[in-house]
Amino acid sequence: MNMEPGEIKTTDRRNSAGWGAGAACMLHLLQWPMLGVSCGIAMQPPAGASWPWYAFMAWGATQFLYLGPLLWWLKRKGFHQAMKGVLIVAGIGILLNGACDALMRPVIGG
Repeated sequence: MNMEPGEIKTTDRRNSAGWGAGAACMLHLLQWPMLGVSCGIAMQPPAGASWPWYAFMAWGATQFLYLGPLLWWLKRKGFHQAMKGVLIVAGIGILLNGACDALMRPVIGG
């Protein structure tokens, strides 16, 4: 079977939503080192915002620092199914971050 340059084999396991979701979950382990970046951002909250609430908001935003390049790479390689898995995990992360923020806002006084 001769393949064109850049053509993706249909049997490539990287082109599945499960692979994309797994890669995104593994990259979420980077969130712990990124927490330092988030806390650095949170030390300068906007006027009227308490720093703990802003830290939760910044913590959720840092996932795009590593999921963005992953999505770009998957799109460039043509792994559209894997992109769907990454986007699903990113959406779940946004929803969980919003729920945590809503639960913690009364506690930390945001």
